[in-house]
Amino acid sequence: MVVVSLFSGLLVGALGLTYKLVSIRRCDADNFRLMYSWLAALLVLIAALFRGESLSNPTVVFWGGLAGAAFLLALIALMKAMELGSVAFTWILVNFSIVIPILASSTLWSEPVLPGQWLGLGLFMVCVAFFGWGMRSRDTQSKGITIRWLIFLMLMFLSNGTSLLLLKTISKKSGSHDFFLPFIPYYAIATIGFLAIARVRRAKLPGFGDVKFGLLAAVSATLGNVLLYVALSMNAASALPIVHGGSIIVVSTGSVMFFGESFSWPKAIGTLLGLASITLLAST
Repeated sequence: MVVVSLFSGLLVGALGLTYKLVSIRRCDADNFRLMYSWLAALLVLIAALFRGESLSNPTVVFWGGLAGAAFLLALIALMKAMELGSVAFTWILVNFSIVIPILASSTLWSEPVLPGQWLGLGLFMVCVAFFGWGMRSRDTQSKGITIRWLIFLMLMFLSNGTSLLLLKTISKKSGSHDFFLPFIPYYAIATIGFLAIARVRRAKLPGFGDVKFGLLAAVSATLGNVLLYVALSMNAASALPIVHGGSIIVVSTGSVMFFGESFSWPKAIGTLLGLASITLLAST
């Protein structure tokens, strides 16, 4: 489970670095999300057919679609929250949303959370807080606290946590080894949503320049989410902090190595706390 979670974190981190690269290259963000979501849907469909997974499994398709809808809602709320308020605090809260599936797993399915796992989760949250502290420079203007920002902030927190919880639910309800099937409706719904957003904003259709970034993101997202799904079927309290902690460290160090960002003291402390959290959870 630890190895699976670590690899998932690395791949999710690669997805985050691709987002950063797209931002630096000033590619159209709407087109990029549309491109990578439909490529991801195509990849999981091919993988499911190759593995002989049953495409007619209604339980997996239904819950996978709900997880995709929650993911889409979380991303829309995240974008609005970052527009309306503090980018740093919004980023911190979206990572804190992993407590929803962890608490739900311990309540609904009596999945034990050991003291060491609570300590590891606590270290992860402090790690996120330090990285968020280092992101204060992105809050370019004082926007204050508004009702609209708080609404989107809470919507983002709940919908992102719900999306992760639904992936956990699939593994509990289906009892199958259809690893790719849940992500066919997941990415199909995300693609429809991103297409609608792109058309509302009158964005042009993706071009060839978007394909190479979209394919890189699609491979990272597909493999990262599938490994996360496998890890969630084992233990959410260990898997989620390891995956998120690993992805944060990958994005932070990758930004310093490849994009010339400074390695500030909040990043240094956050990295050490993240490594400590992962080590503790791996040994629990």
